[in-house]
Amino acid sequence: MKEVTRKVAEFILETKFDAVARDALEMAKIHILDTVGCILAGSQEEAANIIANYLCDIGGGGTSTIIPSGMRTTAPYAALANGVSGHVLDYDDYEWPSMAHPSVTVLPAVFALGEKTHASGKDCLEAYLIGIEVISKIGTGINPNHYDKGWHSTSTLGTLGAASASSKLLELDAEKTLQKINECNELKEEIQDFSFIGKITKIALPADAKILAVSPNDDKILLRHKERDFKDETQSDLWILDVTKDRELLENEIKIKESLFCLTQKLDEEPSEVQWTKSGIYLAYWNESTFELAKFEETGEFEKINLGNLSIKFFFNFNDYGNFSFSAFSSDLLEEMFHGKKTEDGLIIEKITNVNDRYSNWDFGSVESVRWKSKDGVEIEGILRKPSNFDPTKKYPLLLFIHGGPAATSPLALVFGADRNFYPTIQLCNKGVIILSPNYRGSVGRGQWFKELNFDNLGVGDLWDIESGIDFLIEQGFIDETRIGCMGSSQGGYISAFTGMHSDRFKAVSVGSCAASWYTYYITSDVRDSILLAGEPFSEEREASIKKTAPISAINKTKTPILLQHGKNDQRTGIASANEIFRALKQKGIHTEFFMYNDASHGFDYPRDYYGLMLQNLRWFSHYLLDEELDFFKDDF
Repeated sequence: MKEVTRKVAEFILETKFDAVARDALEMAKIHILDTVGCILAGSQEEAANIIANYLCDIGGGGTSTIIPSGMRTTAPYAALANGVSGHVLDYDDYEWPSMAHPSVTVLPAVFALGEKTHASGKDCLEAYLIGIEVISKIGTGINPNHYDKGWHSTSTLGTLGAASASSKLLELDAEKTLQKINECNELKEEIQDFSFIGKITKIALPADAKILAVSPNDDKILLRHKERDFKDETQSDLWILDVTKDRELLENEIKIKESLFCLTQKLDEEPSEVQWTKSGIYLAYWNESTFELAKFEETGEFEKINLGNLSIKFFFNFNDYGNFSFSAFSSDLLEEMFHGKKTEDGLIIEKITNVNDRYSNWDFGSVESVRWKSKDGVEIEGILRKPSNFDPTKKYPLLLFIHGGPAATSPLALVFGADRNFYPTIQLCNKGVIILSPNYRGSVGRGQWFKELNFDNLGVGDLWDIESGIDFLIEQGFIDETRIGCMGSSQGGYISAFTGMHSDRFKAVSVGSCAASWYTYYITSDVRDSILLAGEPFSEEREASIKKTAPISAINKTKTPILLQHGKNDQRTGIASANEIFRALKQKGIHTEFFMYNDASHGFDYPRDYYGLMLQNLRWFSHYLLDEELDFFKDDF
């Protein structure tokens, strides 16, 4: 650890402005402007006013400015005030590998200290970039495990980033820079008077617990916590803790667990968004392919809110009277904003936007939920998209879209995220291809038993669910069983690779951000311990499972053409996995194409990447399912 810290100190000391890429400088300026905007907006919020009023009470004067009031105070207090304003609305930038809000921790320190030391704009920009880079690089190395254990990365990594930027501005030598970083690591904080906030009591929450809401009376908090274990396949529950209990109890982790009340003990689903108002506790959760909303009493009793055929799109907001706004979609409706009002005659739902009017002449096909029995008798639900001119007497090509996760779901939606950004489900449907999106074992919305049903049976059980779904549709009489494809990314990419390499039923597959083998995954992934297999990574107990469940283990019987799409900087399922499949298929003489996205990680963030992903999949399946010429660079858009 000392050697790592020294390397960080050397990086801070040795990095010069002239070595920074022009693109990074331009992006930094955009993020600085964005953060200043967040500070200006947040300065009007109550939390920012509390800080500002406190600083007024202790007296003005100092070297650094509070935005936008212009009040001057000491550098640490200015950084505190501007930092609170910048983060209070939670609109400030977010960096994925670090799982932190970097700018709002680094920039207020740079502003405050830069003003105090009369640093140039160039020096401030250099210090800001160094602070951001330290957060990003350390975060890449320790997350998501650091975050999953309950640490708030914006606080832990942000402190290191701010200290790094400050050390650069102060032109500290290597030893003093090292000293400042070590002070952050050891959490040697100067004790300050925060009595203006109120009485502070340490609460010994369980290691994975996260506070989601506070009661309207400020006497209880709502936590998300996994009681059984911290495994990926284990569902969370919501728990209420009365914080008015005596201090000794709150500071004792064993006693505090005995005081937690499980609010969701009667709900066998993974809780998602939550809000606590005077009118009740409101919770959204997946019920199969629909995102539902329920009102909970503090006793754990709950009632589902009847939204008709609408499915919540993650956002809702209730007032103290039970009226609320929310975004929602359905199988025949693009996302709209709605208002729900309680009346004597019941709940009235009113649509307040008209997004669908703009797309009334677009053809999305028809969407419905279908069910079938898998090989082991388990019922599987899936979403079926048919062309709008569907004729049950005709034979159609079939393309399966496999969602990621596996703790996710394909929703009963006219259009959802992947349809917009990654996969040409709408375009291919308009060309006469039927799309099936199975909510295979391990998906959310079916309870704990279903979420862990794929444990120690990865790939194999998934293939049961997929092939039984294919058989179900073939029995309906409208599927051309010689023209079947499969596509997906992340877990969906792994399953697509598994189906393409372990089954001979597919004309072609597309594999995004996949795992090829569990050995490769274990040595390259940032979440290597998340493999849903029994035993230790290199134990005899796991040896048979690794071979059975790895896509690459079937290379000697693989015949299916495979399209590969992967981010060069993928920390989750490293680029080595795509190379492993690509080179194996090449050696076997099986048609394969590999597109590597240089600026992408496990996710894809740029419109140009969305365009590439869409176009490549459209060309690939138009060729293999519809006999069109395969030309990825044809300019017909």
